[in-house]
Amino acid sequence: MSDLKNKPVSKMTDEELAQRCKELDMGTMTEEQLRSQRRIWESFEYTKYLEENNPVIEMAAHPECTAIQAGDFPASKRVSEMVDVFLKAYPTYILPEDKELHHPSYLARYQDIDGWLIEQCGGVVEFWALMVAAAKEWFPEKKKTKLYAAFCVGLECIDLSTWNGWAPIQPVLKEYYEWRYDKDM
Repeated sequence: MSDLKNKPVSKMTDEELAQRCKELDMGTMTEEQLRSQRRIWESFEYTKYLEENNPVIEMAAHPECTAIQAGDFPASKRVSEMVDVFLKAYPTYILPEDKELHHPSYLARYQDIDGWLIEQCGGVVEFWALMVAAAKEWFPEKKKTKLYAAFCVGLECIDLSTWNGWAPIQPVLKEYYEWRYDKDM
């Protein structure tokens, strides 16, 4: 076994990556297969980096979020302010590298932030009801932007892979799908 075992994939040349795949009995790969394998391994490395370097998140109700939830603010402002509370409480939290993804519509569903916000909102249903209401404010014209697509794909993937007909979330999903596709469901 070569010393490639401990070398980060992001620092490997294409030849080194191909050699490492052969060492792992993955066989000879095409260029496309190698690119795909690189992306998979880099995402694992990044996830491990985040797990090792992000702070431990305290899930107890945060008093500032309780006040924000009790306030009479538009949904988008409530989500934005709760994300800000999270980032102030955890200033060393590692954000996505892409600055465009620092928008509350994305951050509210990112890594540990989503679990923390679900706790602040009182549950999954309440969190997604707030997020759908906020999405209507963030994306009133539903333009095909990266953020709009990330929001819609994220919610629809969770619906298909996790909820699968879970009754409590159905009214929120009905509202989302009617808004997204401009028709009664």
